[in-house]
Amino acid sequence: MRPSRVWSCLIALVSQRLDLTTALATPSEARDSTANNGTLGVARADPRLLDEMVNALDTLQREYYDSSVGTWPSAIDWTAAIIGTHVTGALTSLSYAARDDKKAHERENLISLYFSQVIAFYYGQDHVGIRGQAFDDMLWVVLGWLDAVRFVDLHTQLYFPEGVAIGSPPHLPLPGDQSVFNPRSPIRSYFGNAWTSAFAHRSRVFWDLADRGWDDKYCGGGMNWNPRLLLYKNAITNELWVAASINMYLYFPGDTNNSPFIVKFPKGPHLKIHLDMAVRGHQWLRDVGMQNGPNQMPEGLYIDGYHVSGMSDPKSTNRKCDQRNDAVFTYNQGVILSGLRGLWKVKGDESLVNEGHALIKSTIKASGWDLGKDKPLDRIQDLEPGQLPPWRGLGRAGVLEDMCDVAGECSADSQSFKGIFFHHLVAFCVPLEAGSKTFVAHHADECRAYKSWVLHNAKAARATRDAKGRFGMWWTVGLLPNMTTAKVERNRPTFWGPKNNIKVVLDNDSEMTDYRTYGVPDTSRWRGVDLAGNDTIPTSQPLRNPPKSDDPNDRGKGRTVETQGGGLAIMRAAWEFSSF
Repeated sequence: MRPSRVWSCLIALVSQRLDLTTALATPSEARDSTANNGTLGVARADPRLLDEMVNALDTLQREYYDSSVGTWPSAIDWTAAIIGTHVTGALTSLSYAARDDKKAHERENLISLYFSQVIAFYYGQDHVGIRGQAFDDMLWVVLGWLDAVRFVDLHTQLYFPEGVAIGSPPHLPLPGDQSVFNPRSPIRSYFGNAWTSAFAHRSRVFWDLADRGWDDKYCGGGMNWNPRLLLYKNAITNELWVAASINMYLYFPGDTNNSPFIVKFPKGPHLKIHLDMAVRGHQWLRDVGMQNGPNQMPEGLYIDGYHVSGMSDPKSTNRKCDQRNDAVFTYNQGVILSGLRGLWKVKGDESLVNEGHALIKSTIKASGWDLGKDKPLDRIQDLEPGQLPPWRGLGRAGVLEDMCDVAGECSADSQSFKGIFFHHLVAFCVPLEAGSKTFVAHHADECRAYKSWVLHNAKAARATRDAKGRFGMWWTVGLLPNMTTAKVERNRPTFWGPKNNIKVVLDNDSEMTDYRTYGVPDTSRWRGVDLAGNDTIPTSQPLRNPPKSDDPNDRGKGRTVETQGGGLAIMRAAWEFSSF
């Protein structure tokens, strides 16, 4: 739980606390507002949004983190890894933002508080249990602790540069000497460096475990999702494989710890195997047809994955990925962005960055936002009372949605998806470190074009907060005045389009299966044929608890640690994009 006086530290860090309506307004809204006062359109981040980001972080840790066990007890294993990543991301933004020597004590106190909770999570994480879970679960762990390594490196470079060896990564001087703890040492460094080897070790262990998921026998390569189910090669596991592998190549500092099992040691940084697997994984994603093409809606987006027909038939000779699951999720459009950005950093191939921008634009379009006009396709003001904006493929009214959001049926898995997208969008849109001036400027201009859309989503998400500051699952409703649960439910027959106009099948053995929300179907395609006639695990059912209030975000699981993590991610994105 939160120690006392945290909020006073926050106020010391943030220079002003003004009306957030103007901070979250799009440029077109700001031009129409007499309250703008020139705060938008300025090439610097808006400090009011930093305040909002830390507010979301504070609520996350105060409401959901338990220091006695070093984790968020209501999270499941993989979503806890994501929450840890969101906290580390927020600390990264704070390190960049709070560079005022007059407030150094308050800055370090606040950052150290939350970083200490990240350290505690290293012990609170169920790393033994995750070793027996699906391969995507393992890869979230890899990325999470690599992000922690990167935070330590960044904070060292920004605030303890005298502790960084010239020409060396900042984590190399420590551990190995005790300069952090020895006041007589001429070298001073950030205490977080003492944890780098532990963070790196866990990333290495879980990358090695996940490596078993790569399979060349079927589909010409690619990662399998879950070894306990029938072979299924999905977008998220393969996107994670690309992102985790290239980040291991770039940021893994090496590991000489042979626990918990014997492998070849030592393992140094910048290993060729990591780069090779990132390249292979990306090429496989391109070749297998995981993205929708022209006339496949939503166009340009990643679908969920492929089965291999005949897998339950011992006589089958089929090796092709030929059973397509057309379900589209928000996080499938995000994780690959980190992989593309990392591959560009190594390869310098501009097409990798352009590929990322094309995916982002397709995602924004599918949310119902017109990038050319810099505003939503549909005006809220034009709706009839109680009417929902039309579904556009991955959202409505310019706000990102997963299909379960409007129905109030999201699982802990699917409640996490939107936040994951925005976390990786921020990582992708960091200014390019190299390249021609023209291309560096082009990348910045492209990312600048997304600013209004990000702020629009942050405005919607912020409006879903309850009296405790907890974010809701379905952000769009934050833009819909007086929209009650009863009014939303009257729209259920047309949640995803006019009746019979769009084929939406959320479960069963179909070409659009939302197993993340409704569970893995008990069908031959997903679980195989049980010739012995044994019982199989039943399919999960939608969580449809009776509504607790008129608030549509009280339906289903309601506000959770996962929805708060998503709120933190979108407010961090709003802060970062406000600098454009």
